[in-house]
Amino acid sequence: MIYLTYGDVDSPIFKTQVIDFCDFVERELEIPVVAVSFVPLTLIGRQKKKLSRYNRPVHVLPVINRWQGKPWYSWFNVLLLRRFKAHSIMTRNPSGFHVCRSFQTNGHQFFYDARGCHYKELEEFSSASKGLIDEVMENEIQCFKNADWVFSVSKALVDHFKFEHRYNDHNHSIIPCCTQDNTPISALSKTDLFGTEDVRVFCYAGALSVWNYPKSFRELCKAILKDPLNRIIILSHELENLSSDPLYRDEKVFMKAVKSEEVSSYLAMSDYGILLRKKAVTNKVASPSKFAEYLMSGCQVIISPDLGDFSHLVQSKGIGMVYAGRKDDSHLGALKMISSAERQRIKLIAKDEFMRSSEWNKVKYRNLKKLHNGF
Repeated sequence: MIYLTYGDVDSPIFKTQVIDFCDFVERELEIPVVAVSFVPLTLIGRQKKKLSRYNRPVHVLPVINRWQGKPWYSWFNVLLLRRFKAHSIMTRNPSGFHVCRSFQTNGHQFFYDARGCHYKELEEFSSASKGLIDEVMENEIQCFKNADWVFSVSKALVDHFKFEHRYNDHNHSIIPCCTQDNTPISALSKTDLFGTEDVRVFCYAGALSVWNYPKSFRELCKAILKDPLNRIIILSHELENLSSDPLYRDEKVFMKAVKSEEVSSYLAMSDYGILLRKKAVTNKVASPSKFAEYLMSGCQVIISPDLGDFSHLVQSKGIGMVYAGRKDDSHLGALKMISSAERQRIKLIAKDEFMRSSEWNKVKYRNLKKLHNGF
């Protein structure tokens, strides 16, 4: 099987969603996988070097964006990929539709790894032209309608294409963004950071852009800091975005830029993970991998309303609270420090639902193996 990416560059997400996924398919489903990454010509040398650090080889090929969507260019890329002699092909980006469709018409299986709503992301969070948005939307619709099987990160994403674009809703599996068992590389305690164990710790790990930093984030932090027993940890490489705000200079706030492999050490001593997003279709259908990381560390999650399938899951499983802004500030006082027993309960939920190799998720991938093998 060829696993195809377009425009994705090396990052922690590339590691978990591409490299780890390909490893899983080979290890658990016994399907040989060739990872192919199309990147802009100006980045090809740099990406080849960065992606060479993985145990799995990644074939890095150039993409000419202005030729994307032209039939002759798709056929040219198909010729490049035929040398791998694959029986099936999967893409995680609508830009791969024409190439995948060409493989499909030649008798190969086409799988779509639907990680979110790409055209809505462009529409809501970029300055992309209407022409580009329309082109991505059409490719994305065709991926849903023509793929032999769709692996969607949320039911909300399937429902969006079902009700907005007449997707038939018959050939898909729901598998959220998964994570690995993130055992901390070093032991940290509340005492190490704050001088005492008798505090409630709220942790945010991630970017601080418009995407991840809605108005409700500051409102939540302000409400948290009103309680003298609360502490906040912010782990990000964009801390300069908070430097001018006096709120985050409070002595109860710990901020640091850390490597991705260090995050679990801070989460392991935190009680709550913060996962707030701006109200948008992009977020309504999303499956942030940070949610799984928080749960795998045993943290409850403070989450925005209507964030993928996760807001409902938080309520139904009793693993945190939904925070819609200042009207919910009064509920923060009822939050408790997470006990060892509760932390273990949350970790078990994470291992059952958010580890790719869990028995439940392996069952969901059965159609990938069956279709690839021609059953």
